[in-house]
Amino acid sequence: MIQPEFQERLGDIGNWITVNGESIYGTTFGPLQGEQGYRTTARGSDVFLHVFDWPSTPLKITGLKPKVLSARLPANNQPLSFKETDADLQITLPQNAPDKYVSVVALRTL
Repeated sequence: MIQPEFQERLGDIGNWITVNGESIYGTTFGPLQGEQGYRTTARGSDVFLHVFDWPSTPLKITGLKPKVLSARLPANNQPLSFKETDADLQITLPQNAPDKYVSVVALRTL
């Protein structure tokens, strides 16, 4: 028999994968590595930001080379506004993270 706390954690993982599985299945390492507060995965022209530390200001990404066409939260399919310059990408996020442990921002790039 699985202990209740383990059942709860497995349930949380299953719920997260149901919503954010596209950021894991069929992906590889993303274009940005070793960043503070987030990690990336990628599949084709999609880049997924796994945000561990939800910021209270726009999320600032530096070093992303492909042009970003769109940004959204897979948790609720909410489109996100963003501003891209030669120096960085700034994504405006809702005040509260959509996921308890790690939230995903999906970027479609050119």
